[in-house]
Amino acid sequence: MKHQDRIDEHRKNMPRQFRKVYDVAMSGRSLRAAVNSQCIECVGYVFKEVRLCCSPQCPLFLYRPLRGVSYGVSGVGQSGAESTDSRQADSGKGVHCG
Repeated sequence: MKHQDRIDEHRKNMPRQFRKVYDVAMSGRSLRAAVNSQCIECVGYVFKEVRLCCSPQCPLFLYRPLRGVSYGVSGVGQSGAESTDSRQADSGKGVHCG
């Protein structure tokens, strides 16, 4: 299978609402679109799950969309408030899911 055929097949299998950002990402015109597209794909195309991402080991973790309301590796939300969420980090050692 050729490169473009793989891209076309991948695009065809994703939910329609995410195809536009994927197209922009694959055109090479936007790093932001590439990050957004990768994050939404990683969480199974469930937009709410991007916000709840608990994979601080991911190189894109600090750049993911909607990060302002979730918790980073330090356990402190982007607003500076301590996390009270169940995904809160223990002693700055990383974020724990579930």
